[in-house]
Amino acid sequence: MANSKIEFKIGNIKFIGDGEQEWLSKQLDKILNKIPELINYDIPESNVPDDNGLTNEISEPQKQEKSNSSSKIKETLATFLRSKKGTANQRRKYLATAVYLQLNGNESMTSKDVTDALLKAKQTKLTNAANELNQNVKQGYCERHGKTFYVTPEGISKIMG
Repeated sequence: MANSKIEFKIGNIKFIGDGEQEWLSKQLDKILNKIPELINYDIPESNVPDDNGLTNEISEPQKQEKSNSSSKIKETLATFLRSKKGTANQRRKYLATAVYLQLNGNESMTSKDVTDALLKAKQTKLTNAANELNQNVKQGYCERHGKTFYVTPEGISKIMG
């Protein structure tokens, strides 16, 4: 069977899939069903992929409106970590911080971004941030893209639960 590839972004959710068409279609359906709970606002119909996996572009005023909308986490990182049990262990702290950053507009980040956010929020530092990223990648909660990474929908669900 031929491989297919699809890539799209809706709000803070970015989906990149590459694989057999049937498998990719099932993964896409799962993502589309989860989007409303992963972002804190309704998805405009013009932004939902059609049967070909294409989305309509959002106009510049809509982009500005969305960036100021309730999709951002309004609480501080420290409060977010406590509310999501993000201090339970190093791996969860790393993932929760990355989720916080991603839901607040960081499309991709580095381990330094995560450690800097914790430092700025006056939270205890991670002993080995690179190892925590590797463990989250192994569990499917993060996905590497060159020197940067992003949190997968599974990673967001793990924290936002």
